[in-house]
Amino acid sequence: MKFTITFLFTLLTSFAAQAIVTEEIQIGEIKAYKCSPDDGNFKSAVLYMHGSKVKNIVGGAPKETCKALAEAGYIGLSPMRPASNNLRELMDITKDAVSSLKKISGLDKVHIMGYSQGGGLAYRYSVLFDDIQSTIFLAGAPHPKGAKWGTKKIDNPILVMIAKNDTGSKTTNGRNLLKVSKVFVKALKSNKRDVEFVVLPPYGSDGHKVFWEIGDYWKTIIKYLNKHS
Repeated sequence: MKFTITFLFTLLTSFAAQAIVTEEIQIGEIKAYKCSPDDGNFKSAVLYMHGSKVKNIVGGAPKETCKALAEAGYIGLSPMRPASNNLRELMDITKDAVSSLKKISGLDKVHIMGYSQGGGLAYRYSVLFDDIQSTIFLAGAPHPKGAKWGTKKIDNPILVMIAKNDTGSKTTNGRNLLKVSKVFVKALKSNKRDVEFVVLPPYGSDGHKVFWEIGDYWKTIIKYLNKHS
């Protein structure tokens, strides 16, 4: 009987530790998902920037990633950007989101994670500002010309992740993002930046979509965040 009670208490405690609060908030005119552990304790805060929005389909997994971050003990924030290629507009959204996350968490520095187009925004922000703990690129390395411009300036730890078969598909308009990522990582290393490069196993017929769900790669991300928080 004592064993049963102890086991039940342990089980309930385990579930309680994973409980989260998910909210929809406004950042200016942009809707965002905010997720956090329900007990108010958190390790750090992470901004997730999703990929392009095409025909009302958002690239990546903004809400799912927000929830997974909270379940791992982080405050997650996922702003839902409109379909746009206007860099100034997109960077304004990124800056507002970082500012909001810092205010929500009370932290001076936060992590930023970007998928595809969101990775480009995470890169540009990390180059221009110094309030980032680490930057995580999910199939979102910048164009080689952009890599040459910014890898000398970015000064926080970096994780680059991509599927082995993210080598060109309809999703990426034929761009070989594995090759782009390798060029990016090479530029970072040549400038003695703190970078980790992870090539994931092939994912279905389109490696770019591996980050459209929370998969096995997530353990690597949480381990990385824990290391740099």
